[in-house]
Amino acid sequence: MSWQETIRKKALIWLNADGSSSNSPQWPTAYPVAQAQFFFPNWPDENPAVPLQQRRELVNNSLIMTPINWLGTVLSEPPPVVEQEQSDGSFTPVPDSPMLDLLATPNPYHTGELLLKAFAYSWVVYGNVYWYKARNASGEVVELWPLDSANVVPFTDTTKNEFISYYSYKPPIGTEQQLLPEDIIHFRCGLDPRDSRVGLAPIEALWLEIAADIALTKYTQAMTQNFGVPPYCVSPEPDPTGTYQLSAELLKSEITKGTTGANTGKVLTFERPVRIVMMGLSPDSMSVDKSRRIPEERVASVLCIPGVVLGYGSHLDRSTYSNVATARRMAYEGCVNPILNLIAAVLREQLLVEFVPRETLDTYWVRFDMSDVAALKEDTNDLYKREVEAFKNGITKRSEARAQIGLQSVPEDDIYSPMAEGRAAGGLQFAEASDAEHKSLNDPTRSELADLDRWFAAVAPDRAQGLLDAQSHR
Repeated sequence: MSWQETIRKKALIWLNADGSSSNSPQWPTAYPVAQAQFFFPNWPDENPAVPLQQRRELVNNSLIMTPINWLGTVLSEPPPVVEQEQSDGSFTPVPDSPMLDLLATPNPYHTGELLLKAFAYSWVVYGNVYWYKARNASGEVVELWPLDSANVVPFTDTTKNEFISYYSYKPPIGTEQQLLPEDIIHFRCGLDPRDSRVGLAPIEALWLEIAADIALTKYTQAMTQNFGVPPYCVSPEPDPTGTYQLSAELLKSEITKGTTGANTGKVLTFERPVRIVMMGLSPDSMSVDKSRRIPEERVASVLCIPGVVLGYGSHLDRSTYSNVATARRMAYEGCVNPILNLIAAVLREQLLVEFVPRETLDTYWVRFDMSDVAALKEDTNDLYKREVEAFKNGITKRSEARAQIGLQSVPEDDIYSPMAEGRAAGGLQFAEASDAEHKSLNDPTRSELADLDRWFAAVAPDRAQGLLDAQSHR
C-alpha cells in the first residue's frame, strides 16, 4: 500500500462521509485555496519512540534542559528595536513605540525576559510558541500572555476559505476556549510537513537519543547500588570423594543467616568446601562516559549549539579558551540569531500591526540590537593590537584607530604614524623592495621606536599600555 493510500485510509477512519467528526476536531483534507495537504499530527504512530504525553517529563531531563536553559538566557540579552524607514532610505529608531513597552512588561505577572525564557522551552519541545493578546474594552492590545503549547491546537473550518479558523486552548483550569487568530501570536519552528499550520519541534529528531540517555542514567544508578549485581557468588565444592555435601540453596540460607541481622559484621566460616567468586565490577567497567557522548553530540548538532557552550562533558575535554569563544560565536550565528530574526519578523506582522496603520507597516522594521552582546564582541586585547598595528603600518590614521577602540580624537590625531610616513618619504615600495629593504621595514630604528613609544604613552588608555612593548624589539 502506498503512503497516499495509507493517508486516505486513515482519513476515512478519522472523518465521516461529510468531512466532519462527531467526537473529534474538524481537520481538513486540503486547504481550499492553496490545496496544501494536511497530514494529521494526532494520528498515533505504530511504534512511537516516546509517547507524546512524556514531553512534559523532559523538564526532569538534564540533557534537554541544558540547551533550553542556555537558549532562554541568551534570547533576552539583545533588546528589541523598532525602526522606521525615512525618505532617504535610512532607518530611524522609534524608542517610544508602545510595542517595546508591552514587550518589556507584557502583563502584571511576567517580565519580557521571563516570556523569552519560556519561549525557549516551547520552541525546542513543541516547535510552536503561542502568546495571547489580551485587549481592553476599546480593542487595544494591553497585555501578552504565554500559552501552554501542549494545550493549543489550530483548527480549520472546511466550509470557510480560511487557513486557520481558530485556536483551541484548554487552560489548566476552566473549559476549552476558541481563540481567534488575530488574538494569537504564533511562532513556528519551520513547518511540520504533516501539517503546515504548525511548526516542527527539534526534539522530534532526538527521541532515541533522549531514551538512550535516560537508560544510561538508570544503568549508572543501578550499577552504583551494590554494583548492580550480587557482590559475590558462593557455590559448594565437592569433597575428596567427589560428593557435594551441601546444596546451593542451603548454602545460601546459611550465608544469609550468618551475615544479616544480629550477625551483621561477624566472621563467616564454612565447615564444607566452598568457592567464593567476586562479581562486582571495577569503576572502569562501570563507566558509561563514552556511551553518553553520542546523545550529547546529537542534541548539540540538531540545535546548532556547540556542546562546549552547553558544558557537555563530551566536549569539555577538548576545549580551550580560544575555541570556547569561537564556539559561542558559532552558537549565535547558527542558533540564536536565526531565532531572533524569526521572532522579529513575527512581531512585526502580528504585534506591531496593532500599533501602526497596516498601510504604513512596510516602512517599519523590528530587529534585536546585537551590539552589546558579549559573545559577539571582539576581545579587547585583540582589538587594541589590531588597531595599533594598523596605525603603525600606515593603514589607518591615529584618529581612526582611536575611534575603533572607543576613544575621542582631536584634530592633531588626524595623521598617519611618523614611522609609516618616514618609510613613504624614503620611496620604499613594498611590492618592489629588496630583501634588505624588507628587513629594514620590519626592524625600525631606535628613533622610530622612540616616536612610537611617546605616541602610545600619550594616546593609549592604561589598560592597553601592556600591548606594545617597543623595548623588546631593540
